[in-house]
Amino acid sequence: MEISELSEEIVLAANSKGSSYLRVIWDTIFNPSQAFGALRNKPRWLIPYLISILIVLSSLAFTSNIKMEDIKSDIRSSQNLSQAEIDRRVGNIDAQGTPGVSWPMVRLAILAVTAIQTIKLFGIALVFWLAYHLIKPQISFKQILAVCSFSLLILIPEALIKIPLILAKGTTYIYLGPAVLLPIEWKYSPLFNLLNRLDVFSIWMAVLLIIGFSIALDVSKRKAAITVGYIWGIWLLISMFVGDLVQIG
Repeated sequence: MEISELSEEIVLAANSKGSSYLRVIWDTIFNPSQAFGALRNKPRWLIPYLISILIVLSSLAFTSNIKMEDIKSDIRSSQNLSQAEIDRRVGNIDAQGTPGVSWPMVRLAILAVTAIQTIKLFGIALVFWLAYHLIKPQISFKQILAVCSFSLLILIPEALIKIPLILAKGTTYIYLGPAVLLPIEWKYSPLFNLLNRLDVFSIWMAVLLIIGFSIALDVSKRKAAITVGYIWGIWLLISMFVGDLVQIG
């Protein structure tokens, strides 16, 4: 995306009424038809993208220590490692831990999260742009980008529910979908990976994408649902075998 377009987005955000922009963000969660209707003539994407980065960084700040404990617990319970290898790996993790706030680590986290969220947003948008380009060749990439960016705001309710649960239970292994029905010992199996990605927030995001594309791009809900369904299905199949290496939302 060119710098001029980034500047245009910032100017639009600054010149528009604050309540109107906040209203679109609010409506994305509670009244998506209204929100995506507002994006049809004025596609915007920068502010939701920045919000998604802040949410992920906040989640890391609250849960990173618990995540490290989960990793160490997994290493200790591994049946494929010798005791010496277990001690070595756990020792390496403990050695990397620093008390208080380490500003070099904070900067690294900000850069890493920004890079990941950028790749995620533009990657998703590119995939859908290529798919919808077959249906409607004159379709605007910025419209696709706007729908994808606002759909990522599903991270807000997800964080509001997951972070308190993680802090209360002392583990990041919190499942809000059919994966909760499987034994915890299956958590690295393809079936577990599949069911874990069928949680309420992934489904919610898929619904937002369908609504958003049908309204903002002026395509039928049937075509929007088929396109999102095919791409989501391919992502689910891939993520069955690569696990956490592939995540959308």
